[in-house]
Amino acid sequence: LEDVEDISYFSIILNYDNGAVLYLNGEEVGRINVPFGDLGYDNWASSDNSGFKAFILEANQLPILRNGTNILTVELHQAEEMSYLLRQ
Repeated sequence: LEDVEDISYFSIILNYDNGAVLYLNGEEVGRINVPFGDLGYDNWASSDNSGFKAFILEANQLPILRNGTNILTVELHQAEEMSYLLRQ
């Protein structure tokens, strides 16, 4: 981004499978099918589902954006049922 002051609207579309947590520049901006609270590698998605979801940053979240490079990270969480099937 050249000038974050020019940004009044920012949306991220995520194609997900089971559960996901979305981070922008190290700040959490959304969750899908994952319980709220601290997460670890042993947390499972709440259920086995998939789809697309649009995350629209609220006005109070826009300051997360930086001039220059921004880093988008997605933390995936598999449903326990699917994990069991994959081990078979």
